[in-house]
Amino acid sequence: MDSCDVAIVGGGPGGLAAAACIHIAKPALRIKVLERARSMRPAGFVIGILPNALNAIRAMDTQLYHDCLAELTPAEDEQSNVWSKNTGECRFKFDGCEARKRYDKYGGAIFPVAWYDLQRFWARRLPAGALRLDSTFELYEETEDAIIVHLKDGTTLQSKVLVGADGNLSTVRKQLLDDGLPRYAGLAIWRAMGARPDYWPTHAGLLNWTDEEEVHRVMTYALSGNRLTWNVAVPWPFEKLDQLGSRRYIAQANDSAASADPSGKRRRCLEALAHAEGGWPQYLLDMIAATPLEGITEHGLFYREAEDCHQYGKGRVTLLGDAAHLTAAALGQGTSLTMEDALELGRAMALHGATPAALRMFEAVRAPRAAEVQRASVALVKRWGKQKGALAVKEEQRESERFFSQTFEPMLHLKHSSHPGAATQSG
Repeated sequence: MDSCDVAIVGGGPGGLAAAACIHIAKPALRIKVLERARSMRPAGFVIGILPNALNAIRAMDTQLYHDCLAELTPAEDEQSNVWSKNTGECRFKFDGCEARKRYDKYGGAIFPVAWYDLQRFWARRLPAGALRLDSTFELYEETEDAIIVHLKDGTTLQSKVLVGADGNLSTVRKQLLDDGLPRYAGLAIWRAMGARPDYWPTHAGLLNWTDEEEVHRVMTYALSGNRLTWNVAVPWPFEKLDQLGSRRYIAQANDSAASADPSGKRRRCLEALAHAEGGWPQYLLDMIAATPLEGITEHGLFYREAEDCHQYGKGRVTLLGDAAHLTAAALGQGTSLTMEDALELGRAMALHGATPAALRMFEAVRAPRAAEVQRASVALVKRWGKQKGALAVKEEQRESERFFSQTFEPMLHLKHSSHPGAATQSG
């Protein structure tokens, strides 16, 4: 049986960042990240590494922070944000410079970042052999001094602690807490990344469309490397939720649900958009229709109330990221919260090693902070379509900005301290 000190289920940016931070904090610890995908492939939409996340990365390691800026800062300077009606009329436009100035007040941010680029950034920071692809978690057994992780291929792994970073429908959480599914927000989401068509109106920046009621929404972002990422969000009834190809944020090509109807996800997306009055720009529909199927993922939008997440772990097991505190994706803080998680888990292991004591320290620091963000994000998604236009965008910006000022003591500065938590609030 293979063995390690820390087993992490989930090879998204959160699980990989946690592994990298633990490696910085305690290089002697043996880490395994178990990722169910057979390969790391382009997937997901764009995300922001917001000021609080950058502060967390800087607290992990200053060189890591500078590498993050150098490798993930967008190459193009054109960062216009245009919001239009689906019929073509421009609703409003934001200059990207305005957003950068807003971020700079808190130390800066990186936006947009492709989810896939951030995943690869963290994967490159792992020690050799730490990431195991095509490794699907099935269940764990806990003994007095170890965790036995069982994978679906029949192999096992022994570890001192287990971290569930496996997303919105965490299998680790299901076994650990058995507290039911997250709450459904009533929205279906399609996400994709592919080549930017020659006919696309802009080479960089955000183009959004909404119908008159602002309940059918399309967001697109042109990225460096001639890439285009898009996101469609529409109301979707709960009774038809099982029609979606995957209930996870990032579906895999070998998911049984997705493979049952391989072309259905693109068709469902286009049919859902057709319910909006007034139609959509033809070049937008053409772009969606031409997106390769393997590049499209679909899922429902889920969240957990802060009150659902008072416990992250017990014994030798804990949860991290969406598995621990699933936000409603309304603030753009989900990834940034996970970077904060990675820092505090690394800090706790620097102090206590791969032990239950380290997990409890991590949970005590993170649960109150994440609960604040959860409440704000859930409140926003419950107002979907009720507040419109630039006012709605400004409200989301104001709510997100509430959390930008979180700062952190450098991790290694407290490596030998007994300090129970290192987040500080400024501004």
